[in-house]
Amino acid sequence: MRKAGEAPRPVAERSGDHRPANGDSPPRPGRSITPPSIPALVSSELRRRIATGRLVPGPLKISDLALEFGVSAVPVREALRMLEMEGLVTFDHNRSVHVNSLSLDDLHEVYDIRMLLEPLLLSRAVTLLRADKGRITRLEELIRAMDDGSDTAAWSDANTAFHWECYDASDLPRLKSVVSSLWTAVEPFIRLYATSPAGLELAQREHRELLKQIRAGNVAKVAEVTRQHLQDTLAAIEERLQHLASES
Repeated sequence: MRKAGEAPRPVAERSGDHRPANGDSPPRPGRSITPPSIPALVSSELRRRIATGRLVPGPLKISDLALEFGVSAVPVREALRMLEMEGLVTFDHNRSVHVNSLSLDDLHEVYDIRMLLEPLLLSRAVTLLRADKGRITRLEELIRAMDDGSDTAAWSDANTAFHWECYDASDLPRLKSVVSSLWTAVEPFIRLYATSPAGLELAQREHRELLKQIRAGNVAKVAEVTRQHLQDTLAAIEERLQHLASES
């Protein structure tokens, strides 16, 4: 008998309900699906805002964020601690929080790490990618969408979708998580890169070459093109930053 105020147990947990209706042996228990926690949802939204430039480097007020999200300060603080581990924000000694800025040295460090990790990540995805006609079709569509570079935001979104359509086929979830945090850190710079016509033209040539090598199943060449693409992206971002500095 259930006590007053006690929530009912799921049907599968009640006494006498364990026997399968068809008389077969009981099924093996599977893993339940856990919905995202409030801190995870808040951190995801804040991460997106940092990546898209909606949250610029500078101070954040936890109380304002809590009011906006309709939650207490506790899950917001937990969410910001998650972002701190990714290097996106910093807690000062007085417990105030700042969105971090990225220096040129930071940019170089992130790209040096990406040049080591992303070729490996994509190399592990090649076999699954070339066998998945749906993914290949999607990659072709994204490349065509990026041929129109008139909308910087749309190009950046398609570029991100293209690369993660590739990376998601990999069987290295921990590596994907690390690479994702690196992408978030430099996303504002990638959007700046999308304002360079010469950079976009080169990027498209490399995107097409990457897809060609994926189709061919040439793992070594895929890794090489990925590494070169990252090197060229970094060079284009640096050139764009120098150009903007000369105009100021």
